[in-house]
This record gives sequence, structure tokens and C-alpha cells, in this order.
Amino acid sequence: MDINKTFLLTTFGVITGISTQLNWAAEYMLENDVDSLVALLVARIIISSVVFPILFIFVSKTLRKLVCKFPIEGNALQRYLKYEHFTYAVFILFALGIFGVLFNSYLVLFIFGVFVTLQVSLLLAPVKKRISNKTGSSAVKSIFLVFFISGFAALVYQVIWQRTLFTVFGVNTESVTVIVSIFMLGLGLGSLFGG
Repeated sequence: MDINKTFLLTTFGVITGISTQLNWAAEYMLENDVDSLVALLVARIIISSVVFPILFIFVSKTLRKLVCKFPIEGNALQRYLKYEHFTYAVFILFALGIFGVLFNSYLVLFIFGVFVTLQVSLLLAPVKKRISNKTGSSAVKSIFLVFFISGFAALVYQVIWQRTLFTVFGVNTESVTVIVSIFMLGLGLGSLFGG
């Protein structure tokens, strides 16, 4: 593993560590006294800023060793070894806590699911590339990527607005219904005009 990959993994780890601890502090302040929070938060941020980069580097090296043991097409293996460190950037999503997103277990599982999906897609990308070159152009792929990113942004907005409505109206059926209805209306209008 070269210096640039280690630096990127360390950066992703530090940002993720700090973000998770700030998210913990937001939950802690909702339930406990704030006076004891500062010293505890500083200690947790320092520890997580060291632990998360070490964890990311360890997981990266372990996954690389596992992938190299399996019989994988040379092109796929080279691509994986070249780009796998970028998949750890998905953990920066924990920084959304700055904007009020509290990460429950479902969002954490979603982020880990995206990470695993990115790892697997790196291994399968060369095979898909050969198949897709026969059926579509790079412009179509770019459009699909733009739709994926906009859909992801829409889901983030849905979670943020839902949390906002929870603070105004409380956790009830009406606030969830309003958000899901508006989200589905946006999907329907996009399909109507975009289709």
C-alpha cells in the first residue's frame, strides 16, 4: 500500500471518527447533563481519531489479502487494488450529523451496505464493462449515474425533513405520511416529465 492510499484511508478514518463522536455527543446531550460532556467528548474524539484510521488500514489490508487469494480475472484484480481505498469515502456520510441527521442502526447498516456494494462492484466492474459496451454508450451510463446521485440526495433530504417534522409535530403517522407523500409525488412528477 503506497503513501497516497494510506493518507486517504487515514483522512477518511479521522473524519469518520470525529463525525461519529459528534453524533454520539448530540444523542448524549438529549438524555444527560451537558456539564460533563466536554472532557468526555474531547477524549472520545482523540481516541476515535486514532482508532478509526488504524481500523480502516487494517480492514483494507485484510480485504486486499482475501481478494488476492481468490481466482479473479487479472483486470478485475488490478482495478480493485488500484481503487479500493476510495470506497472508504462512504463513511464520510457520518459527517451529515453536522446537519442534524442522527444515525440510528438503520442508517449505519445502510452505510455499511453501500460500502460492501462498492467493494463488490469494483470486482465485477470489468465484467459489466464488457457487457455494457455492446449495449449502451458512455452518455447513457452518465445519465444513470446522475439519476443515482439525485435519488440518493432525495433520500437524504427525506430523512432530514422527516427529522425536522418530528421536532415540530412529534413522531406520528401524519408527519411520516406527509414526507413519504411528497417524496412519491416527486418521483411521479419526475417520471411523468422525465419519461
